[in-house]
Amino acid sequence: MLYGIGEYCRVGRMDGAVKIKVEMSSGFDLNLFIFNSLIHGYCKIGQVSGQS
Repeated sequence: MLYGIGEYCRVGRMDGAVKIKVEMSSGFDLNLFIFNSLIHGYCKIGQVSGQS
C-alpha cells in the first residue's frame, strides 16, 4: 500500500493516492512518508495554497 501512494504521487495521480490514504486511515497509522508523498504530489501538479 505505501508503495502505491508514492507511485500515484510521483506521476501526479492524486485521486488514486488520496483514495488509498482514505482506505488506509481506517486500519493503519498514517505516517510521515504518506504525508510527504501527498505534499510532493500536490506540489508536482501545482495545487499548493497558503503561500506567503
